[in-house]
Parts: sequence; C-alpha cells; structure tokens
Amino acid sequence: MNKKLILGLCIAGMLGITACGSQQTSEQSESAVEAATEKEEALNNAKDTVEANLAAEENAEPDIFYDGSEIAPSIDISGCDTFTQIVDKKLSSGMCYTNATIGDADVLLVGSGCYDNMDGNMAAIDSTIFIYDKDGLIKEIGKVTSGGTSYPLAIKDGNLFCASNGWISEVTISNEEIQLVKESWADYSSKDNGEDAFYTYDASTKTKTEIDEDSFWSLYDVLEDAEILNFNKIQ
Repeated sequence: MNKKLILGLCIAGMLGITACGSQQTSEQSESAVEAATEKEEALNNAKDTVEANLAAEENAEPDIFYDGSEIAPSIDISGCDTFTQIVDKKLSSGMCYTNATIGDADVLLVGSGCYDNMDGNMAAIDSTIFIYDKDGLIKEIGKVTSGGTSYPLAIKDGNLFCASNGWISEVTISNEEIQLVKESWADYSSKDNGEDAFYTYDASTKTKTEIDEDSFWSLYDVLEDAEILNFNKIQ
C-alpha cells in the first residue's frame, strides 16, 4: 500500500479520536454544570421551605390554654328553649351558673362548681358557655377554664379573662364563636441556657412576641380591675 495513503489514514484516525474525546469532555462538562445548578436550586428551595416553616411556627397560634373541654360540665340541653329552662331542668346540685355579656353576645355560663372568693362573689374557674344563635335557638359555643381558684373567671371591657400561674388569656365572643384576643405564657423549657422565656400572642395581627419576665407578670394587672363573675350555686 502507498505509504502516503497509510500515513493519511493514520492521521485521519488520530484526528477522529481527538474529536470524539473533545466531544465527550464537552458533554461531561455540560452535565456537571447542569448537576451543580440543579443541586443549588434544590438547596435554595430547601432553605426557602425551612425559613417559611420557621416563620409559620414563630407566628402560629399558641396552645389554647383556656380550653375547658375536659373540665367544664357537659350538659344535654335537649328540650330547652331558654336559659332558664337549662338552669331549672338540667343543672344538678353543686353546679353553678351566671349570665353575662361577652363580646357581642348575652351568654349563660354554667360551672361545675363555685366557691366563696371572700370578696362577696361566688366565683368559678370553669364554665360551659351558651348563647342564643341568630335563629333564637340555644347553642353551646365552648368551654373555658382558669388554672386555679386564685384566678376566677372575670370580665373587663366586655372580654373574658382566664388565667393560671403560667399563662393568661383574653377571649371574646363574635359571630357565635369564642375567639382569642390575646394570650401570654411562660415557657420554662425553651431556652438552651436554662433561662425561662415569656411570650405574648396578638390574635388580631397573628404575631408572637418574646417579652421579658417583668412585662409578662405586669399583664396580670388587668385582673385587678376586672369584674369577677358572681355565680349562683344550685342547692
């Protein structure tokens, strides 16, 4: 075979191999760039998700400390058209009741029991709350509780206050529902350094704010001017 022809074929083969190698290298580089881009996007998305979850958790509505569903009495009001009928027909000895206006509703509060608050009031720390709905029918809208006899149910500026040593809740009634207005609480286990933390939650803005201990305890001052609900005991 002609030596020039053989040489030409060899050169052509070498050029072909070089071209293939360059193409493979280019494709590998593009794949690496795409993989890196996808990884960066995934990390950014994960970061955004974590930040969104943290923000949601930070401003999430707190536990309903005033929930008295396991404490306040359960009452079957079937056959009752008025609050008076509930009192006369459904309440048993030792239970208690009172009428009040909370928010935009006239309500009947029924407690599991009451005690002499030594201020002229027979106070209670739990109640099942009834209203008349828009059709004039009796409706149970919920149950509330405080954390002990040091914090009887009380009303100020038309709102109901429930409290305990580590929390205080202000609620109202609107649109036939019990609605949280403001809640503040102590968290004795949230700080890594062992210090207590104190928070307040404003339901109108749905914001949770950390406050100092003095500010937290000063929130209880509202109870000094609040009207303690005076209950009637069923004999």
